Amino acid sequence: MNKELLKPSEAELEVMKVLWEEEKSLSAPEIVQRLKEKDIKWEKSTIYTLIDRLVKKKIIKQEKKDKLYYYSPSISKEEYAKIETARVLNKLFNGSVKDLIAALVESGNLKKEEFEEIKKLLGKEE
Repeated sequence: MNKELLKPSEAELEVMKVLWEEEKSLSAPEIVQRLKEKDIKWEKSTIYTLIDRLVKKKIIKQEKKDKLYYYSPSISKEEYAKIETARVLNKLFNGSVKDLIAALVESGNLKKEEFEEIKKLLGKEE
């Protein structure tokens, strides 16, 4: 998969989250239902358009079973997170992990437990 093309919009990402959470192929009506359960109030036609865009971008796969199409992610949530993190790291911090971590610490959003976990992860790198 061309990682440069992997740029879903925020709305498309909501569809991806549903597929990642389910860990199985879903039909378009099932995706619509899951989004409604998340209190996302989009029209069915809007969701179908988002699904179509994701298929065209090759971010999700489409497979016909019986009379319905079923959709599944072409990339795992973890792999997407790695790609997106690298994109943010390069875009906002010129590739500096140190600057990224400093921004997280200074933001006050980093919990003590998370900080300790990061320290453990960094210890493994030595």
